[in-house]
Amino acid sequence: MIESDSELVKVIKGAGNDPSDITDAIFLAGYRKTDFSIEQIIEMTADQTATCIYLGMEHDALPKTVEDLAKYHLSGIIEEASWIGTSEEIAAEVLRNGYVKGGDK
Repeated sequence: MIESDSELVKVIKGAGNDPSDITDAIFLAGYRKTDFSIEQIIEMTADQTATCIYLGMEHDALPKTVEDLAKYHLSGIIEEASWIGTSEEIAAEVLRNGYVKGGDK
């Protein structure tokens, strides 16, 4: 079982209810996942690229780094976890998916 991270819970509570704001706040707080497999990186790149093209977004929105992909991945986790409702449960889902404080070091 994943233990709760009180700092992450505070970050989520402070960000409000918008999944995009929560994602940005978690990234600004330094939570990262850096252990994606090559297959995951390829799949996330294809998925994000297809989504950007489908939505008619500018080319600037396309992923350029693994960090871009990690933020996109985190955004999907937050979107789904937001349906759960509580900040504690969202934090647990983020941690369960491998995001850790200072994970980019």
